[in-house]
Amino acid sequence: MTMLGTHPLPRRIIAWSLVVVLAAAIYSAIVAPALRTHQKIDEKRERIEELLAGFARIADAGTGIEDRLGSLKASQAGSGLYLDGKTQAQAGADLQERLTAMIRRNGGTVKSSETISSNMKDQPRRLTVRIQFTAYLRDVQKVLHGLESGRPALLIETLEIAIRTARKLSQGVTKKSMLSVSMNIVGHPRPELP
Repeated sequence: MTMLGTHPLPRRIIAWSLVVVLAAAIYSAIVAPALRTHQKIDEKRERIEELLAGFARIADAGTGIEDRLGSLKASQAGSGLYLDGKTQAQAGADLQERLTAMIRRNGGTVKSSETISSNMKDQPRRLTVRIQFTAYLRDVQKVLHGLESGRPALLIETLEIAIRTARKLSQGVTKKSMLSVSMNIVGHPRPELP
């Protein structure tokens, strides 16, 4: 008999060595890949949770943006800065009527008025009203003050003022001088919002 067969210690060492090798083989073949797979799954789950949290934040921010857009539309509608009217033609007609009424209310006489719309695609939409009227100097001052301080916001693009009669030219312009006024007044229709 050999030495291995007579002593129980070497057999136990060999048996335990085989158990350890078998356990290591099982661990390497089955357990370790399973643990790596679970670890990858956990990492992917964490990444998905982060993405979902990010999407939730974006959705919450979107709700706030919609609310802000609604409040901006409401404040813009009540600002009085833009011309009223559902169409550009209607806004132009309203502006023309408003200017004519202002001139008449302040003692002037309207000779002519016309609406000129802008067709520039890259510029903000605008309406121009060309109006010609006669009035005394104090009345012209009232009209200009009304344009400057009133609503909607209007811009005087061109302004030409002339003394109406030649015999008044030698006396200069006085408060009783009749003036002939021609001006282009620009207003902006309400911008289209999505």
